[in-house]
Amino acid sequence: MKNIKFSLLIVSLLFLILFSLGCSSETYDKQNLPKSTIKANIEIIDWTNRLSDPPQYFYVEGILKNTGNKTADFVKVKITAYDIDKKLISLNDTYADPFTMAPNQEATFKVMVERDLRIKNFGINVNWQ
Repeated sequence: MKNIKFSLLIVSLLFLILFSLGCSSETYDKQNLPKSTIKANIEIIDWTNRLSDPPQYFYVEGILKNTGNKTADFVKVKITAYDIDKKLISLNDTYADPFTMAPNQEATFKVMVERDLRIKNFGINVNWQ
């Protein structure tokens, strides 16, 4: 019985030592963030698509937001149109308005896609520098 208690105590101590060695805690003020945490992050807040009048084009439009802590430059939105089998029909792109987004700033986009009766779905991808 003493050996079991002693073994449990040793295992517990080893666990505590290993756990404390593997953990670290750092605090940063907003002025001195490490470079790896300073970045832009563009999120799609909302989007929709609608037919033009007359119905020759789809307008894919939406709202973006920079939720990061760095300015995003040349924010570009790429729209992919797919058929019912998820096969590519078309690729279209545009820049956000404005195309430079400061932290917490919102921007809009609008892409005109030529209407094709095979189009059943759209995909959106956002890139920036």
